[in-house]
Amino acid sequence: MSTLSTIDIERDRVYREVAGTTLRVDLYRPKGQAPRAAVAYFHGGGWELGERTDYEAGRMVPLAEQGFLVASFQYRFTAVAPFPAQLEDARAAVEWLRGQASRDGVVGTKVGAWGASAGGHLAALLALGNPEAGERPDVEAGVAWFAAVDFSVLTGGSPLEREILPSATDALLGGSFDLGDPRHRAAHPLSLASAGAAPLLLVTGDRDRVTDWSGSLRMHDALVRAGATSSLLVFGGAGHEDPRMDSPSTVGAVAGFFEEHLAAGR
Repeated sequence: MSTLSTIDIERDRVYREVAGTTLRVDLYRPKGQAPRAAVAYFHGGGWELGERTDYEAGRMVPLAEQGFLVASFQYRFTAVAPFPAQLEDARAAVEWLRGQASRDGVVGTKVGAWGASAGGHLAALLALGNPEAGERPDVEAGVAWFAAVDFSVLTGGSPLEREILPSATDALLGGSFDLGDPRHRAAHPLSLASAGAAPLLLVTGDRDRVTDWSGSLRMHDALVRAGATSSLLVFGGAGHEDPRMDSPSTVGAVAGFFEEHLAAGR
C-alpha cells in the first residue's frame, strides 16, 4: 500500500478471475475518515488498450481527496473478448466494490461509476441498464467523459473509409454496428435511454475528433425527453482527453454530482 498525504492507495487487488484472465483494481481511500461514497472508475483506450492508473493524479486522487472511496478497475480488451465481456467485467467490478465499501465503512449502499472515453461508455451503460432486456441500472449515478454514446456516428462514412479507418466499435462488437441486432443495441447507450436510468453527467469538448461530441448532446436530449436526470458539461475548444477536463473545477463538479446523488441524505 502506497500513501499520499491525505489518501491511501492500495494497488493490485484481484476482483475477478474469468476465462483464464485475472482482473485487478487499485483503491484510493481518504485517510482518517469514512469515505462519503464509493465510485468505480474505468479508463479509456478504445476498449483495446490503456491502464487503470492512466490520469490517476488528475482524477482518482483528487476525488479520493474529497472524501470518496475510488476504485480504478482493469477490464478485458476486445483482443481478448468482444462485447459483452467489458460490461460483464464492469458489472462484476461494481458488485465487488459494494462489498468493499461496506468493509471500508462507507455509509449506505449507493455506488457510482465514472469513466473516460471507452471507460465512459461502460460507466454510461452501468447507469442506463437495459430496458429492452428488463435490466435495471447497476449503479445509482454515472459520469461519462467524452464517451462513445452514439455508435451510428462512429460507424459512418463510405465503405472505403470504413476499410481504411475501421471503427473501434467494430472491434468491440466483432463487426459493423447494426441497430437491428439486440446485442449491438445492448452496447449502444443512445438506444438505452429511459425514465429508469440513473442520474448521468455527460462531459465533452466541442472539438473532439475522436469521439463525436454531438453524441453526448443527443444522449442528454434522449434522457431528458424520457424523464431521466441528465446533466451536460461542454468545454468550448476542447478535444479528446483535453487537459482542461482534469482541472480542479471539473473534478469538483464530478465530486459535487456524486455527493448529490450518492452521499446526500444517505
